[in-house]
Amino acid sequence: MATGSWDYSMFWNEAIDRIKQEVSPQEASMWFENLQYLDSKESEIRIAVPSSFYRDQVKQRYLSLISETLHDLSGKTFTLEFVVQPSKKNTASSKETKQQDNPSSSGKKIPAAKRGHAQLK
Repeated sequence: MATGSWDYSMFWNEAIDRIKQEVSPQEASMWFENLQYLDSKESEIRIAVPSSFYRDQVKQRYLSLISETLHDLSGKTFTLEFVVQPSKKNTASSKETKQQDNPSSSGKKIPAAKRGHAQLK
């Protein structure tokens, strides 16, 4: 490993695996499946999260558990930085939802009688 290069992904992955065993399956799926190791420095680990809401909830609910588990595994104390990076999957599904919510966005014209407009009923 070169000087100045730090890879703690092994500790991160093991910590998350251990935490998933400690929390309920619903919590594991909801809060830990979308955390992604990005990179690290000597005493910092950067984690990708899908939204600021998600980041805030993980920090509030699980920051101390994550930090303690990482310390138990590595013997080091890390600063965790959560970086908001919306996943491509979430971005694509939100576009699909917008198109479904607005049928006219598909380019097809819908007759006025079928649009359900209050004045036309």
